[in-house]
Amino acid sequence: MATPQTLLTMIDPPEPDVGARLREYSADEIQAAFLHDLLPNLTQQNGSNRPLDSKIAPELQSHLDKIVTCCALNMASMRQHRPRNLANTHVRIFIVAQTAQGLLVAPIDVAAHCAKWADLTECLVHLETMPADHYSIIDSPAVEQIVSGLFEI
Repeated sequence: MATPQTLLTMIDPPEPDVGARLREYSADEIQAAFLHDLLPNLTQQNGSNRPLDSKIAPELQSHLDKIVTCCALNMASMRQHRPRNLANTHVRIFIVAQTAQGLLVAPIDVAAHCAKWADLTECLVHLETMPADHYSIIDSPAVEQIVSGLFEI
């Protein structure tokens, strides 16, 4: 049996039972979700306000194909995964309260999400709903708020 960790901090974890809600997404659907995130940066780099043509440079497409494959494999593994109870591990959880645009999984019920994680953690020391989404939780001021309490138990 593995030794329990002293402290686990989870930032924007998926619901423990998210696998049941995942369906088989096609590579095109996964790629569209990534392009939703990437296109604003790519359009800024080409110096125009119009979206890039649907054709992507071959080296970018190759990289995107690898990301899509990795994501599809991760999602497939999550379909059957059920986390075990986190016994004897102090746990801090930060859950987002807002829905980011372009994600494949439908919005969650934040209260139910919090309750599911609370049920799996015997030593829950902190559970906080952040006024952020999947992306802005790693930006200011949310990330500073998370970091400020990392060493408090």
